[in-house]
Amino acid sequence: MKKILLPTDFSETARNALEYALNFFKGGSCTFYLLNIYPAGKYTTGDLWQASGEESIYDSLLLNKKIKLDVLIDQLEQKYQDKKYRFKGIADYDEFSHAINQVVELNKINFIVMGTEGSKGVKEVVFGTHTQKVIQKVDCPILVVPKGVVFKGFKKILLTLDTEDKFNPSAIKPLISLMAKHKVSLDILRMKKENANSDDLAKEEKKIERSFKGTKPKIHMLSEVHTVDAINSLVQIMGIDMNVISAKKELFLDRVLFGSSVSKIINRSRIPLLVLHEPPQ
Repeated sequence: MKKILLPTDFSETARNALEYALNFFKGGSCTFYLLNIYPAGKYTTGDLWQASGEESIYDSLLLNKKIKLDVLIDQLEQKYQDKKYRFKGIADYDEFSHAINQVVELNKINFIVMGTEGSKGVKEVVFGTHTQKVIQKVDCPILVVPKGVVFKGFKKILLTLDTEDKFNPSAIKPLISLMAKHKVSLDILRMKKENANSDDLAKEEKKIERSFKGTKPKIHMLSEVHTVDAINSLVQIMGIDMNVISAKKELFLDRVLFGSSVSKIINRSRIPLLVLHEPPQ
């Protein structure tokens, strides 16, 4: 049974990601953990008035969140009663990524599914979204669903390897598991440096072939074009349903700070994005 974590703030974006996950994982037995987190240290005068003399402000805040979660779970159980789904609600008062790490470790979560607003105008959101922080700090496959994207089937995956990425068979195990379940085709976008060594590229291609036995992925090697533009072109031309990238936790913060392709891919993605973490060296 897969265990899926669905952080929610009860917004339209979070509900859309939830519905996407429920359709994406259909056909299998799943437990969905709906997690609402009230940020530690964030409360208003109104919150103080709501707390009775016999309960702390924290208890009052969490009680309100638990009631909302119970209502949402009741709705989901009614709607998906013919599926092999179980729903559990968790309300927490904590720092966002810390709370998620705790739930992931305690419940042995297989996937996290989160919604994202993406870019706001010409200024990209880098630290303004919880999604970025979770990718940076939580070691678990994360499926990022852009606002408004709905599940319409699943046939083609794109695995993107940026110029600084090396293909790591250990990192793509969750991807292989998804491919086996959905029986999809795979394209690989390899962004290469102008001075890339041809022998190294040939060795990498052999490693890819061994990792995806029977799949025969098509490899697209491109240079002198921005990674985001290359992704968007392939998505439009080939009808890609999901993009997959790999992120090294220890390098992710630095790469985001300098506005690299990693942050731009996350913010500008038009399709669901699966972020995998490379195991520590």
